Amino acid sequence: MVKGREFYRRNSRLICYNFWKNFILVIPSFLYGFFNIFSGQQLYDSTLIELYNVLYCQMPIIYFALHDKEYPEKELNSHPHYYNEGRLGKYFSKNTFYYWAFNGILYSNVILYGLLMSIANPYDENGLT
Repeated sequence: MVKGREFYRRNSRLICYNFWKNFILVIPSFLYGFFNIFSGQQLYDSTLIELYNVLYCQMPIIYFALHDKEYPEKELNSHPHYYNEGRLGKYFSKNTFYYWAFNGILYSNVILYGLLMSIANPYDENGLT
């Protein structure tokens, strides 16, 4: 029972995390196309794109597999009400997914507009600030 509860909790979080990180990778690149007239210019460095899934997928899974425990096993065995959280859909539900998706869209917009402001031309047509 303890292993099943922890497995469900970890997988629920990792599924939402993977959607979140893919929103952050794809949405800024898509929206950047509107600013560069879909010329094919990349927003991110190609090395970052190649390492994105390796670093940002592999590291959380390794961390969760080795270190993540919400409660000690003895406490879970003595308090069965902790198992209701999974049965009631606290860890993975539509609302939880929508929260992570909204959060990913919000962060992707912050990244996009932060990058756009950092590469914006501070000079007017005469070359003056």
